[in-house]
Amino acid sequence: MKLLLKIVFIILLTPTLALAQVDRSVMPEAGPAPEIQIGKPATFTMKNGIKVFVVENNKLPRVAISMVLDRDPIQEGDKAGFVSAAGEMMKRGTKNKTKEQLDEAIDFLGANLSTSASSVFASSLSRNIDEIVALMAEVVLQPSFPEEELKKIKSQSKSGLAANRNSPEYISSVLTNNLIYGKNHPYAEAETEATIDNYTIEDIKNYYNTYWKPNIAYVAIVGDITVDQAKKLMEKNFGKWKKADVPKKEYDFPAKPENAFVGLYDRSESVQSNVTVAHVLDLPTGSDDVIAVRILNQILGGGGSGRLFLNLREDKGWTYGSYSTMSDSRIVGSFNASAQVRNEVTDSAVVEILKEMKRIQEEPVDEEELQLVKNSIFGSFARSMENPQTIASYAINTARYDLPEDYYNTYLQRVDDITREDIQAIAQKYLNPDQAVITVVGKGRDIAGPLSNVAPVRYFDIDGNEYEPEEGDDLGDITAEQVIENYLEALGGRDLIENLKSSKIKSSATIQGMPVEMIEWRMAPMNFKMELSVMGNVMNKQTFNGDRLVIEAQGQTIEGGEVEIAQAKGQAKLFPEVDYINNDDYQLKLVGTEGIKNKKAYEIEVTKGDESFSVYFDTTSGLKVRESRVMDTPQGKINLKVDFGKYEEVSGILVPHYKTLPLGTMDVDLNVEEVQINADFTEDTFQIK
Repeated sequence: MKLLLKIVFIILLTPTLALAQVDRSVMPEAGPAPEIQIGKPATFTMKNGIKVFVVENNKLPRVAISMVLDRDPIQEGDKAGFVSAAGEMMKRGTKNKTKEQLDEAIDFLGANLSTSASSVFASSLSRNIDEIVALMAEVVLQPSFPEEELKKIKSQSKSGLAANRNSPEYISSVLTNNLIYGKNHPYAEAETEATIDNYTIEDIKNYYNTYWKPNIAYVAIVGDITVDQAKKLMEKNFGKWKKADVPKKEYDFPAKPENAFVGLYDRSESVQSNVTVAHVLDLPTGSDDVIAVRILNQILGGGGSGRLFLNLREDKGWTYGSYSTMSDSRIVGSFNASAQVRNEVTDSAVVEILKEMKRIQEEPVDEEELQLVKNSIFGSFARSMENPQTIASYAINTARYDLPEDYYNTYLQRVDDITREDIQAIAQKYLNPDQAVITVVGKGRDIAGPLSNVAPVRYFDIDGNEYEPEEGDDLGDITAEQVIENYLEALGGRDLIENLKSSKIKSSATIQGMPVEMIEWRMAPMNFKMELSVMGNVMNKQTFNGDRLVIEAQGQTIEGGEVEIAQAKGQAKLFPEVDYINNDDYQLKLVGTEGIKNKKAYEIEVTKGDESFSVYFDTTSGLKVRESRVMDTPQGKINLKVDFGKYEEVSGILVPHYKTLPLGTMDVDLNVEEVQINADFTEDTFQIK
């Protein structure tokens, strides 16, 4: 009986004990920082100055070897881009092998080999390490820099630039760097088509001959290899590499503005704004403050639990995400907080970002908030130690930046020692909301006024050149209908346009070095066909016969729905602007004027049913220069625009011989090669089976 009572007592008491042991309403007290003992890699310095760090790890039969040059940033000036091109060129051929032979040799080993302007990396199975390091040495010591490969790199760079120059994110990044570092600082440089054209193979060779020297090289060898093997391998392949003096570069620390201001890039087609609040930081790598700054940034905007994210997304619902970064550097560090928001809340988003910067300066952070960030750092640091490459990287950092020998062994303890008061003090020291540059890429007409209530607004182009915007819109008595009439007259006359029967237009473009061709057929009243070919292969075909739309792509045939058919009807018109003034289903509104490619254009808002889009007409020539439509996507609203230019006469009608084709995140430049007016084809061209 006593045993039974004892068992019942234990059963009844157990839930109570469990609840007493785990009270989920109270955060458990933090334990001590985890102790991390980082093994020291074997190190040796070769006679020519190469500093080598070896981490033996026999878990897998693989070896990785990386080399990095410790050089200062280089100001490229009107040849911006040649330094990165030099890094690309190093793997494009050697004195003994063409690019194809080099690639084949690497693939045969099942290895990897990559290069950049100041580093090279190789990895392979340990049994092939002799061969891959020999290839690595060949790339480093005997690059041939073939002229034809530079032409390919330049072409690829221009294709990438064409995509980037229209990207709000890219514009924001380039403009922000220009405004916080100053246009003459290497961190502000960005390549353009002109700078790409300016550099030559001689610039590539001069860079290589000046900076690729062993005495500024650090090498990490990690994997299934002994120190003795590593020494023999390095001596055999890099022992004859001759050291030489490498120039040092010094740059003035960029000045902060006296007061915060808005640097506005007026992008008329934007339906949302890219907002960035930024300024420089005097935070040298290895500084005693670096750890506290990392914790500060994690709390402010380091992820989904950061204050910026919780405020602008979770509380306000203005953005998909808002984040910040704080970077250290031997030259100059930076602070950057950003968000993409709707036009109507652009000014409010800036206010909230600045508010969060000031709040963390004025109020100590919560102890729980601080501990959560510390725990995150403890976990990520411990996980990083599972990678042997980390040990080598830490050893190289210790040598490069003259860090204390126990810097990484004591890292977590120093994280744990940071207090709420430390975070507030470090925020007061490094955050400068009152001297920040607030860059905004967006539609100036919608956002400039409200932003001027936050800080003075100044207009800039992407390269950081300031300009004065035109004062208001002097539209006079002109109406939207008159703008359309003027356009039709400029084309060749309304009577001629309305009596057109058909047209065929062939255009071409180049995407990442691949030839692209597009052919469009149109026939009144409402027939349309388009074929898009890449390297001679039809990739997309659309046929619309006035009632049905069929889309053929990637081996699939899709019947267009109601929305797609409505769009096809507009696309099928030879000159849809005739309908804008003849058909009462369309409503026109003259919104104002916009600057488009250094010219002034009338913006006409066209509405039909639930659809609304904008068309722009040059105020001087009357010709159409842009059409812009807003599309809903899973990533939010995006603007699809088509630009028109190079009008030439064909059969008495001016036809644009240049236009852009929106393709994903980039705009493809289409050049018209052939135009046929009242072309010789029949309705059979638009037959759908």
